Amino acid sequence: MTGQNRIAAILAECKAASRSSPAGLTWHEFWCWPSAAKPPDTSDPPVPLILAASGESDASKHHRLRQQLEWADRHGLLDGALVRLVAIPVEQWNVSSLESWNQDSYPPPWHWGWTSDPKPKMSSESAAKLIEHLRANWDEVAGHELGGVTSPLRFEGAKRRRLVVLARSDASPPWGSWYFLARDERRRLFTRFRAAVNTAIKPHEVDHINFVQRSTQVLP
Repeated sequence: MTGQNRIAAILAECKAASRSSPAGLTWHEFWCWPSAAKPPDTSDPPVPLILAASGESDASKHHRLRQQLEWADRHGLLDGALVRLVAIPVEQWNVSSLESWNQDSYPPPWHWGWTSDPKPKMSSESAAKLIEHLRANWDEVAGHELGGVTSPLRFEGAKRRRLVVLARSDASPPWGSWYFLARDERRRLFTRFRAAVNTAIKPHEVDHINFVQRSTQVLP
């Protein structure tokens, strides 16, 4: 698995648990390690959004954490960074519901309410090209078994961050059902699947994947 795939997978798991980034001093300590371990004559990793920047939205904090991990990947420090990240206790994370994911918490008069999502919006032209890209590489993205019973149809939503996938009605996904996730470790299989999709369409991302079923006819 590439560094980008590993980053996408761990961040997808964090977001699925409503965790955006380490909180306060914990994030500072997480940042200090790559800063000290970086190769000579290398710029510091992106700074954490703490102190005066702590009012930024969880979407912005999550994006900054991604930037830090991508920096670590470029400089051969990703393994150590991920070990330290997964060791952070749950109570030492910034947490937000998806409904408030893009809302900042600055007090008046600096409070702007709903801040823009740092991830780029998808144009209709990009959506058409990315669907064709996914279809052409679906076995690699979804895996051979899942790719054989599903096919990407279209992006939906105001920001086109929902992927609709056609699925055969006589098949079941490894996470339990096309319409809900199992209440056990199999949930992680869907998280990894969504992370693989997001890696394939980077820098765009989907927040949701919906399945529609069709009979056993050959999928397009």
